[in-house]
Amino acid sequence: MGPRLQKFQQSFNPAHLGRGYVAGRAIRKFANSIGLVYFGSVDQVDDEYRLVRGITASNTHRDTHYTVGSFDGYDIATVIRRDSLHYPDNRVRRLEWTVMTVDAHTEYDIPHIFISHDKAREILLAKYTQLTPLIVGVHEPHNPQFTDQYTVSAQIEQAMEVENFMTAEITNAIQTKFDNIAIEIEDNTVYVYSSHDKPTLAELQHMASNGIWLAEKLDEVARRVQAQSRGEIV
Repeated sequence: MGPRLQKFQQSFNPAHLGRGYVAGRAIRKFANSIGLVYFGSVDQVDDEYRLVRGITASNTHRDTHYTVGSFDGYDIATVIRRDSLHYPDNRVRRLEWTVMTVDAHTEYDIPHIFISHDKAREILLAKYTQLTPLIVGVHEPHNPQFTDQYTVSAQIEQAMEVENFMTAEITNAIQTKFDNIAIEIEDNTVYVYSSHDKPTLAELQHMASNGIWLAEKLDEVARRVQAQSRGEIV
């Protein structure tokens, strides 16, 4: 069976349609509650929309329930993303995510960081083997529960700069508020990943509030780092 026929048959699978309906209903409610625009399915090649990239982006992923807009002064986008991940040991696994992005305001080039609960480490192994797990806590101690349960990965040459942004306040909030959700910071955009493909309205609101909070904190850290580089007292 060719890939086009497989995709056609999947689109008419009752279970697949049911999942899509539940997810779409929740995301439309979420969009209406905070004034976002719901577009539904999008084509990453043909459609002219703001691409949601990040660690789960690939040439084969499919995005549905695309939603975009602004809330509390921050630009937000949400998609349900489906793809097959190919692991270094040749395993292939079908995965689905709810992906929400929040754009930070700073023009400072925040380093590329991936923060994953150990339960989500397989995504890192499949997609970003060039990122290196770092030991954080050089500038200030972190909650042992964070360091025991989460992995912070980045380019090794940016390790000291990552320390500036992974403050104890941020890592403690990730451990206590983000509920095992994976986080990526790339191109000054916060990506919040949930492995649920049928998010509830409450889960989407939770992702948005945490994503905006993190973007605000990153903006604060960027302002402090810039001021220190200019020799200003902060």
